[in-house]
Parts: sequence; structure tokens; C-alpha cells
Amino acid sequence: MTKNADHNQPDRAGSHQKSIRPEHIAFNVVDPAAIARWYSINLAMKIARKSQPPANTYFIADASNKMILELYNNPEVPVPAYETLSYMSLHLAFMSDDLAATRNALLSAGATVAEDVSTTSAGDKVLMMRDPWGLAIQFVVRISPMVKPTHLGFEHFALNALDSESITSWYTQNLGMIMVRKGSAPTNTNFIADAGNNVVMEMYNNANFQSLDLWKINHLSMHFAFVVDDVKGMKDKLLGAGAKIVEDIREGATGDQVLVLRDPRGLAIQFVRRGEPILK
Repeated sequence: MTKNADHNQPDRAGSHQKSIRPEHIAFNVVDPAAIARWYSINLAMKIARKSQPPANTYFIADASNKMILELYNNPEVPVPAYETLSYMSLHLAFMSDDLAATRNALLSAGATVAEDVSTTSAGDKVLMMRDPWGLAIQFVVRISPMVKPTHLGFEHFALNALDSESITSWYTQNLGMIMVRKGSAPTNTNFIADAGNNVVMEMYNNANFQSLDLWKINHLSMHFAFVVDDVKGMKDKLLGAGAKIVEDIREGATGDQVLVLRDPRGLAIQFVRRGEPILK
């Protein structure tokens, strides 16, 4: 059973933060230019920012302009073997108007089907595929949308977590996120969204599939990033709530201020104040 949360909750992340919202999910990949091109052509994404070699970093925004994928090649850290990870361990999810049409178009573009169209107990229709490099991508048609429906707009980032109850509680208490769907045992599948209802994180504990050891995944191999107003304030607050420092606050050439922490379950989470915003 699921229930909708009250979206008029107070900002529990602290009054020093006017806005906290997911900005990007970062992946170390073999060929960022080719992957960015494939997502742009086939999933209506667009290049929002890119850098020169050797990293060849591409920031590509989804069709709703609410979420970004950061793709780069850093030879000093592992490129995760995405194709070996169960789609129930990690996946990205996009909304679709027509799952059959989406499936057929992506098959023609080199994607593969991981699990064909099915209907959940809640009545949602779900399709699981893999892009040509092995990353699991899900497409959904919701009976009751959790974010504003946009064809091929980003919906959620899913992780099989060891304790979905405690980690979603941590995000709601410390980052002002809200529960939009709460699951029940045995998987305790919880969906939490940022206060602006832009993007959802799905956390669950499915014992039938591998639960990732997030502590062992280098933050430069994968991380989840939030835009904040006050990086130092966020650092102080989250360290007091059990987060660990991975990379302390630094300022880049573009004026971006960046901090990398790990949440209490090991997921690398980046906080950034942009010199020039990528998402408008």
C-alpha cells in the first residue's frame, strides 16, 4: 500500500537553505561524448554544459529540464560495470506516454530489454531496458504521477538500499525531502522527492537482488548531486547528522563551490553552489 505525503511540510533542512534540489547524477563512463549523443538523440535530452579533454565532461538535461546526467571519463577511478549490475540494484527512470513505442524506438537504437512491459499492483505500467553501455533505464506510466508528467522527463533514481526506512528518514529530516509514496514490508519501497517536487529518489530493500556496497564505489565513479544556497551550512548540518566528508569544499574555475559527503549508508552525495546555474 502507498500513500501520498503532505507537500506543505516545513523546510526541515534549515532556514539557511532557501532551496535544496537534486541537480545531477554523475557516472564515470568509457565514452561520454557517444553516450551524451545517444541520450540526446533517443531520450530528448540536451547538452547543458561540456568541458574539453581529457575528461570530456557532458552535462545533459532531461526533457523536463529538471534533472541532469553528468557523464565523464576519469581513467584514475573505476568505470562501474553497469551491465553486470542488476536493474533492481540501480536504475534511472523516465516517464513515457507509450511504453511500446518507447521500447521499439530504443531497440532500434541499440538498447536491450531487461524486463518487458508489466503492470504493478498499484496499476503503474513499467518497462526496464539497458542503454547500449549497460546502464539500466526504466520507463513508467503512472496511474498517479509523483512528479509533473513529461514525456521522457526524468522521474527517479533507484537504489536497492540495506535499510530503506532509516535512509529515507535521514533524507526527509536533513534535506527537507518529502515522502510521496511509502511502501510496506518486505521491500519497504519508499519514494521521496525534493520539496519542489522536481525529482524522486526510490529506496528499497529487495533481498532477492544485490544491494550495492555504496561505501566501495568511488565518488568519482558515481554520485548524486544537490544544488544548495549555503554549502558550508549544509556541511556543518550533515556532519552533525552522521554524514562523512569525502572531499571538502573547493571552488572551481567556473566559480562553482563543491562539497562531497557520504550519507550514513555510503552513497556519495555532492552539494554545489553554481557560479552560473545549469538548471534554470
